[in-house]
Amino acid sequence: LLDRKVGWIRCPVFERSSLVSGDSIVGPAIVEDGGSSFVLRTGHALSIDLIGNIFVAVPSAANAKQQVALEA
Repeated sequence: LLDRKVGWIRCPVFERSSLVSGDSIVGPAIVEDGGSSFVLRTGHALSIDLIGNIFVAVPSAANAKQQVALEA
């Protein structure tokens, strides 16, 4: 995964069909499906609900800035 600020990052790749209710993933990660794929950036959190829907929580800009400051 290419991060514009830090360069290339190793991250896990998940197959969409293998994710089940209750699964959660915190980025960085990639989720692949037969017709598409999507990227979870650092700090994004994916969860699968009871019927298989995917929800991605994206931190607000203020939280992201605080997280970057804490990591530095």
